[in-house]
Amino acid sequence: MIYYIYSFEVFILFLLSYYSVLIKNKYLTYIVIFVLLILTSSFYGFRDIIIYNQDGFTTDTYRYALIWFKEITTIQDIFYGTSSWKADYLFFTIPYIVNFISSNPNIYLFTNAFISFGLLFYAYYKIINGKKYYYLFPFVVFLILACSTTVANYANLLRQGLAISLVLMSIAFMLENKIKYGYLFFILALFSHKSVIVFFIIYFFVFHTKIKLKYYFYILFFSLPFTFFNILGLIGSNFLLLSEKINSYQGSNSRMLIFKAMILFVIAIFLYNFFKNRKYSYIFEQIFKIYISVLIIAFISFKIEIISGRLLYYPSILLPYFIFNFIFYIKQKNLYFYVVTILTIAYGLFILLTSSTYKTIHFTNTLL
Repeated sequence: MIYYIYSFEVFILFLLSYYSVLIKNKYLTYIVIFVLLILTSSFYGFRDIIIYNQDGFTTDTYRYALIWFKEITTIQDIFYGTSSWKADYLFFTIPYIVNFISSNPNIYLFTNAFISFGLLFYAYYKIINGKKYYYLFPFVVFLILACSTTVANYANLLRQGLAISLVLMSIAFMLENKIKYGYLFFILALFSHKSVIVFFIIYFFVFHTKIKLKYYFYILFFSLPFTFFNILGLIGSNFLLLSEKINSYQGSNSRMLIFKAMILFVIAIFLYNFFKNRKYSYIFEQIFKIYISVLIIAFISFKIEIISGRLLYYPSILLPYFIFNFIFYIKQKNLYFYVVTILTIAYGLFILLTSSTYKTIHFTNTLL
């Protein structure tokens, strides 16, 4: 039931996006976005906490909300408790603070969703220059919520969901040349999920060198064959401890992961060819470099699904930005029919792709 309710919310946002463009009222737009933030956080917060997913494995949400949330009641629990081995101190500070207010795990999930989505929305607001294009911001929020990756990250993979929001905040500040704030949010993200560490390398090449975009693309094609053999395993075989760690993570790639990687790769080719004969903006080029860089690292580590699978969530969350640019371009050309078509396809993909993940966002019975 909640799957269809959430789908209806996204559809209403789809309609509000057009209304926002027509009226161009800044304050009304901000009020609508805030209400949507509350509503979205409620969907992700006040829901049944599923113990097992459809594959029979324990969900991340169950461990966060029903185990670690109840255990983290002191500062010592953050740094020395049963969850401290992950060293995700920022993420586990949230349940510590919420425990002062309520012991209800749904309040914790709501708070975590509110913080994560709030950061995500604000990061996109900065990236698209929301002060100038505020009337288009509901379009971006629609694209974010209509992405199946959003459902997976913010309904179950809560640590990485928060990390993704913080990384986007970091990117937004780096694009504004506020390097100190950029690295501050990078460090905060690092203490939410360790997959963020790859951005330390990416930031160096993207923001501290002047390598042209076409060379990133050449490296991306060069990295594609690495998806067929375990390059990290070959390197790690020379180091006993590293080899044991890699072998413990190694497994066969699921069809969904292969499909997702190929879709992201095809999108990269499409974007490069579509925009290459047009003048890149600085922001678009930098974000595209980040997108391709993450794909390169994911392809190199592809045979270790627990690594590559998590890495592929980062370029996925950048897709709303690229779709926004594509729509903005064709809007300038007065191709409104294509705008409607693309948004309709995007919404259709949401309905299709979230069918396997909607079980993680059930409402609690008290709210039905």
